[in-house]
Order: sequence, then structure tokens, then C-alpha cells
Amino acid sequence: HVLFGPLTMGACRGLNLLLGMSLFGEVSLWWMAVIPVLYIGAITLVSRGEVNGHNRSHITLAFFMYLLVIASLWGLKYYAGISFMYLIPFLVVFASMVLIPLWRAYKNNSPANIRKAVKAGVISLILLDACIAVIFAGWTAGLSIVLLLPASLFLAKQFAVT
Repeated sequence: HVLFGPLTMGACRGLNLLLGMSLFGEVSLWWMAVIPVLYIGAITLVSRGEVNGHNRSHITLAFFMYLLVIASLWGLKYYAGISFMYLIPFLVVFASMVLIPLWRAYKNNSPANIRKAVKAGVISLILLDACIAVIFAGWTAGLSIVLLLPASLFLAKQFAVT
């Protein structure tokens, strides 16, 4: 389904975040679940063209959803009261890793480029989690999550990510 498919995929990730937060009694921050809902919903929209291509309208919508995710992370910085100096490097790497392949998929709307954009989105979930960790637990927590990225990139070469 055009609307409910991406929303359902995003809701699964959002509920997953809430499950982890409930372990620490932080369910009062339930509204943060909107971030993974938007993010995974955007990846799901992009993936609609993996077979045939021709999904520029979905890529455009996903682009704006990615921007909302990035803006939400920036806004969380104010909520948590951390310096932007800690978040900026993580946020720039995250934004670059998702937006550059998305732009390539928009520009050349082929199934191969769309698959690369989806793969980048899935792998960048680590960077999204790292940004959230930086905001709430400091740059060392974010860096420890980013250290999972090389293993994910290696595994992505061994198995189909999309």
C-alpha cells in the first residue's frame, strides 16, 4: 500500500526504539519514535523502484522525509542541551551517506542506483543511532556505535541488504 506500507515499516522501527527506551524508563520521550518512522518510511518509499526504476516522485518525498529526520536530530540537540560541536560531525556524515546516493538515484533513476540508495539508507541506520546516542549520551557513545559501520559495510558486501 502506498501510504500504509512505509508507515508500517517505520512504525516497526519506532516501536523497536520505544522498546529499548522502556528498559531505562524513558518512555516519556515516546515522541522520538517519529524519527525512525520517518526514516524507515523514506527508505521504504525509495525501495519501490528497485525493480523497475521510475520512482522520482517517491525519491522526492523521501528526500523531504530525510530532511525532516535531519532537522529533528538538530532540534533534539536543543532539547538535550548539548553543543553543536559534538553533533555536527556525526550529522554531516549521516546526511552525506543518505543524501548523496539518493541524489544519484533521482538523477539517474535506474534500479541499480535505487538499490544503492536503499542500501545506503539501511546501513546509515547505524549513523542515525549514533547521532541519537551523541545527543543523549555523549560523543563517546556515538563513536562506539559508528565503530559498527565497518562491520556492516563488510557484511553488506557478503549479503543483499535490500
